[in-house]
Amino acid sequence: MIQRGELVEMKPLGTDYILTVFGYSVSGEPFAHYDSATKQDIPLAATEEGLNSRTAASVQIAVKESAAQLAAIEADWRELQA
Repeated sequence: MIQRGELVEMKPLGTDYILTVFGYSVSGEPFAHYDSATKQDIPLAATEEGLNSRTAASVQIAVKESAAQLAAIEADWRELQA
C-alpha cells in the first residue's frame, strides 16, 4: 500500500473520526516515522507512554479547536434564528 501511494496522513481528530490506536514497537526501539525525503527514521517518542502522552495532548488541542468551531457555528445559527 505504501509503495502504491494509497496511504494518507490523517489528523488525530476529524469531523467523524478519532484516531486512537497505534502499533507497538516489538523491537524496543523508539517509535519513529520514516521520512522518505531524508531516508531517516524520525523518533516520535522514546517510549509507548511518551507516545500516548504526546497523542493525548494533540487530541486535546483538536477537541478544543473543534469545540470553538462548533460554538461559533451555534452562535451564527442563533443569530440567523433571531
